[in-house]
Amino acid sequence: MAVMTSAFYSQKQEIMNAKEKANDLVKRFENENLMFENEILDDAKESALITVNEILVVLYEIFESYDLRSYWEGVRNEINNL
Repeated sequence: MAVMTSAFYSQKQEIMNAKEKANDLVKRFENENLMFENEILDDAKESALITVNEILVVLYEIFESYDLRSYWEGVRNEINNL
């Protein structure tokens, strides 16, 4: 994990790499789904991908930030690899 400081945070924040963030997002959605056990991972991955795709739309259309786009594209790839 990298450490980042920002105007939004008064203290240092640990930043997950793309694979760690992908796993974190999918696990969060797994905990929210109450479907049949064999469908939980697929549904969690789909929800996480929707989230990441929305972030990418904002970054592409508004901010055009290569570093952030690259990071979230990596997260999306890692989710697809789960």
